[in-house]
Amino acid sequence: FVAMERHLMPRFRVVPTATGISLAKSLVGHSALNLPVLAFGVLRRPKNWVVIPDVVAARALAWTGDAAARPLGQPEVFDVKPFKAKSLQRKAFFRRLADLDFVAQPGDWKQLLAVLGNDTSLLERLGPFVDYSFLFELYSVSPAGGGPTNALGPTCVRSQGCNQGSCRVLCVNIIDYFMLYDEKPVWYDAKAVGKKLESWFIGNKWDDYAAKAQLMMRCIGVLPRMGLEEGVAVEALDSH
Repeated sequence: FVAMERHLMPRFRVVPTATGISLAKSLVGHSALNLPVLAFGVLRRPKNWVVIPDVVAARALAWTGDAAARPLGQPEVFDVKPFKAKSLQRKAFFRRLADLDFVAQPGDWKQLLAVLGNDTSLLERLGPFVDYSFLFELYSVSPAGGGPTNALGPTCVRSQGCNQGSCRVLCVNIIDYFMLYDEKPVWYDAKAVGKKLESWFIGNKWDDYAAKAQLMMRCIGVLPRMGLEEGVAVEALDSH
């Protein structure tokens, strides 16, 4: 699939339509879930394919009508999962926020937590679905540069003091949320039992996954106030 994408995409340029822009605004304006835009089955194969949008491009399309635009500049991107799921970029992301002393505007942060709480609770209720990631986009912008820092939607937060000088914007989407998990599998379901054993072996990494995800997000909100003289806050966050 990746090889196919690299082969085909240079030959096509998607021209946004009014419908496409409205879809993009819906995708980033109501939920953090990176919703599929297309799904199809494969003939004679037991698997299905889903096509999900590039979140940075979808956000640009919603903001400007041009998927190639970068009105806030090119973001730093981090793929982060809650502890104890394997996440190669989690500690680097925590440390980056702490180094920047990033503190979100309270109203933005409250709105984001509400959206993420609804989304993760939905995944728990319908599945539970687990092992998903939070894809963070960290932008460094100047309000004078013309970026839409006052109309970012509920899945982005601005740093405090954003209108007085340099500004950081943090956006987030939930990606890769298609893995179904049964916390109490029946013994004859080998696949479900295998997932349960894997989770148990790594500290029950998938049990109560939504609660762990929500806790991680709440902790991120207090990260700058925890202190980082000896890296204590990053280590603490990476173990809770």
